[in-house]
Amino acid sequence: MSQKTRTLLIYVVIAVLLMLAIRNPLLPPGALSRLWPGTSAPVDLLLLLDESDSIDPADNTQRWRTFLQQARSLPAGSRISLVRFAGEARLEIPWLSTDTAAFERLLQQATPPRRRQLNTGESAIGSALTFAAHYSATDRPTAIVLSSDGIDTINNGTIDISTIDPESSMMPAILQRNANPRLAYFFLPAQKKPAAAQIESINLPPIIEPGRSLPLSLAIDTTGKTATRLDIRLNGKTRLQQKLSPRPRQLVYASLPVTMPGLNRLVAELRNAQGEILDRQQHIVDVQQGKKLLYIGERAFHSAKPLLQQDGWTITRLKTSELPAEDKLFSRFDVVVLDDIRASELPAASTRALATSVEGSATGLLVLGGPHSFGSGGYRHALLEALLPVTAESPQPRPGSAFLFLLDKSGSMEQVENNRSRLASALRAVSDSARSLLPGDEIALLAFDRDVETLLPLARRPDPVQALDQHWRLKPTGGTRLVPALRRAIEILQRSQSMTRFLILVTDGFIDSGQTDMLEQALQQSEIRLITLTIGGNSKLSVLRRLSEASGGRLLRIDDSARLPEFMRTELEKELHSWQLHPVKPVALQKLPFTDQAADQPADYQTVLAGYQLTRARPEARVYLASDNGAPLMASWQYGAGRVAALPGSLLTARPAINLTGAITNWLNSHQANGLSVSHHYRAGRLTITVDALDSTDQWYSPASATITLNTPTGQAVTQPLEQLGPGRYQLRLAMPPGAFSAGISIGDRHTRYVAYLESHGERSRHRPAPWLQQALSAGQLKPWGNTAQQHFVAAARPPAETRPLWLLLALGAYFVLITLERASGLTALEQWRRRKSISPT
Repeated sequence: MSQKTRTLLIYVVIAVLLMLAIRNPLLPPGALSRLWPGTSAPVDLLLLLDESDSIDPADNTQRWRTFLQQARSLPAGSRISLVRFAGEARLEIPWLSTDTAAFERLLQQATPPRRRQLNTGESAIGSALTFAAHYSATDRPTAIVLSSDGIDTINNGTIDISTIDPESSMMPAILQRNANPRLAYFFLPAQKKPAAAQIESINLPPIIEPGRSLPLSLAIDTTGKTATRLDIRLNGKTRLQQKLSPRPRQLVYASLPVTMPGLNRLVAELRNAQGEILDRQQHIVDVQQGKKLLYIGERAFHSAKPLLQQDGWTITRLKTSELPAEDKLFSRFDVVVLDDIRASELPAASTRALATSVEGSATGLLVLGGPHSFGSGGYRHALLEALLPVTAESPQPRPGSAFLFLLDKSGSMEQVENNRSRLASALRAVSDSARSLLPGDEIALLAFDRDVETLLPLARRPDPVQALDQHWRLKPTGGTRLVPALRRAIEILQRSQSMTRFLILVTDGFIDSGQTDMLEQALQQSEIRLITLTIGGNSKLSVLRRLSEASGGRLLRIDDSARLPEFMRTELEKELHSWQLHPVKPVALQKLPFTDQAADQPADYQTVLAGYQLTRARPEARVYLASDNGAPLMASWQYGAGRVAALPGSLLTARPAINLTGAITNWLNSHQANGLSVSHHYRAGRLTITVDALDSTDQWYSPASATITLNTPTGQAVTQPLEQLGPGRYQLRLAMPPGAFSAGISIGDRHTRYVAYLESHGERSRHRPAPWLQQALSAGQLKPWGNTAQQHFVAAARPPAETRPLWLLLALGAYFVLITLERASGLTALEQWRRRKSISPT
């Protein structure tokens, strides 16, 4: 090739390289990465960790550690995330940069974080992948790393999600959600061998009577070649061990003795020759115990006790002071009777335990009236009142009244009794008494020592409790000047527009004689009733007593200031005429639920009562007997799973009515199904309870009221309405963890109790990896994850490399070659010229 040709060829190459530099074609990601590395782009890695029962937690811990170690080598700015899943997906770690200290702290943790609760009895890989695809960022390269055994108990067939074509494979649909590289890799644990045997079903009655054996039958499928052993335990004790020969679908019958009343846990297990558990199921059996009644009160119960004992009742009698501090005390009894007790006598913890027992354990409650209960016992707005079908208020609205509370805050009121000062007890008494007042009553609060301080001016209060239940900043100090304080209080009440006026005085002082004539006259002329509560052992009370009684009120001496709230509220209720101390004959409003006698027929059980408490029936309550002015004398309602009856006139203490004692207590304890058929279905942590209701003629029974009270496996009581699906069919669906649960069901006036053990069978060995997931593996859409796979992913995530510098560099090299060639050619010509010059003639 001649020199000229070579030079021309180099010029052409330089021109081509310059044209390529102008166009700047891009190399695909990863191409020539070693020769032309480009810039590493940050990436996102999301680990989908299967935490269902079929996965060994130790395997998941190892994969989590491996995942973190690999993530340390990611480019700067990369992020990781953790989503744990079983029956549902839970985000444990939101996107976290690998450059932060939080990531370094993760590296020090031995196990993955497990703060979110999962239903490990199921596995929903399809839903978890969809969750991960939606959660991933749309502007960053993302790899979804799936760690699972491939068992999908929720979407085991074709995935049918609104955003995914039901006829297509799962993986392409997920990968097409984003234009960025979004790869799904797969951790595949060793496949487990199919179980040699499994329990297909267990049939047993959910409820049995005491003293009877428990019959049960099991359907067992043994597909292995070796013999298996069936173990049955009841409440932790082995009751049956039986060897089973290998054969499909064999039935095993057994009859087990049951001695413990209440809920009994039955566990059936299949084991191989090495003692390994092949399959396991659990059930709950409710053994109905003998009828037990708890009587709480001070009055004699001798007249009713023999009749109840003849009817099979075991009676325990306790005073309120003898109640043990046990959460489960009341649930051990079928019926609890509260006989004329004050609300304050029942500790708040005991009241809450009673409510839980009635609502969740279907304990019957009977509340009897008397001079110390309902309104006179401080039931209004108390915890106990919430249980009752009546409220402690008059059935007829009473006119608004005026109440002025006058509190002594002299230095002697600082004296402490039972860890509380006298003044603090007085303020507590005022706060408690507010529950006996009505919205719209006029209320005032004054405190005095040598001077009078107005804490709350007289005005109508829409919420008496809110008005008086405040943190009053009072400090006992100074002496006591009662007469000026009483005069000031009377002047304020004289301006009241209410027809009924009360002045409630709390003091530990006294008044000398000769100072009260004008006070007595003012009280009588203004029709103000003075209720005086004196604290301590002061003996000079004759003047205060005469003032109080002259006004139509009374003086009450309290040795223990801690009992001041109880006495003040009781006295107010008495003044408001809660206890009606006059004869009354009950009027039957409707048929009693435990007799066959119609309401309009003469009833020999009715009698004249000596008195009764004024109450008002709740809208949901049923009133069977009432006074002539409409006050309930016998009312009931359903509180959760239990029945509650209120007898404000204490009907059971009237001798002609004593034969009703057994009838009422038996009715409160009745939980027969009465045409109610209950079933349940449990899957993926979701409980579905279905109730079919029939009346006495086998027709669908469809009342408007249908509720269920559940005692969950975690010990919580949940009351919810049942949804009516159609005539006589009701249903409830809710999330529930595995374990034993009981339910009290009320459909109209029908009630029943249902118990069961929730156990998910979704992760049993009979499940195989999902077909759609196996297809994705076979098609190469899911690839093993490791260091090599991560390196390829990071390389593929690099931005496309620009080639202009390369073409310019090559063009520059070609130009240097051209210069070199031309220079070499130039030196040869010069030498030739010199030679010709040297031989030419001079």
